[in-house]
Amino acid sequence: MTQYEELINFLKVNGAHLNTVRPEYLLSISDYSKFLKLNPREENMKPKTIDRIFPYISMDAWMTVFYQILRIYFLNRVTGKSFKSLPGVP
Repeated sequence: MTQYEELINFLKVNGAHLNTVRPEYLLSISDYSKFLKLNPREENMKPKTIDRIFPYISMDAWMTVFYQILRIYFLNRVTGKSFKSLPGVP
C-alpha cells in the first residue's frame, strides 16, 4: 500500500489527475480482501460483490494511472509547432 500511495503522490506532484484512484484499488483481489478485513470501515461491499465488481474498479484505476503517466511524460513534449512540422500533417 505504501508503494502505491507514494506512486500516486509522486504522479500528482508532477501534474497527474488521479483524484479517483485510491491506493487499495491497485492491489490484487486477494490483497484487497485482506485490506478490507484489516480496515472494515473502508468498504461496505459483500464478498460476492467484491469478486464481481473489484476487477473492473482495479482495471479502471490502472488504466487511469497509465494514461496519466503517458500524459505527463510523453504528451507534454508535443506542441503545436512540433506537430505542424511533422511530414504528412496538413
